Amino acid sequence: MPNIPIGARGEQKLLVTSESAITFLGMDGPRVLSTPHMIGYMERTCRDAVLPLLDAGFDTVGTHVDVYHLAAAPVGTVVTFTAKVVAVDGRRIQF
Repeated sequence: MPNIPIGARGEQKLLVTSESAITFLGMDGPRVLSTPHMIGYMERTCRDAVLPLLDAGFDTVGTHVDVYHLAAAPVGTVVTFTAKVVAVDGRRIQF
């Protein structure tokens, strides 16, 4: 079992593009980072924060997400995702 320290951190940046923006309001509507893309990058940032600490051949998978949008991120904005380990219980890691 690997030692995942409380406080381990990871960070990724994403440039919001048309590919990661919402489309359901049309191309002339608001073009902001979509929630599914936001959650995907949150999960990837968490994974990458601890992947080097895991035993060879092991990986992570998200099981619970609690999300608040603090602000819209329009196309062209750079969004920073930060993950921090706040609890470890056996194989469960909480960020």
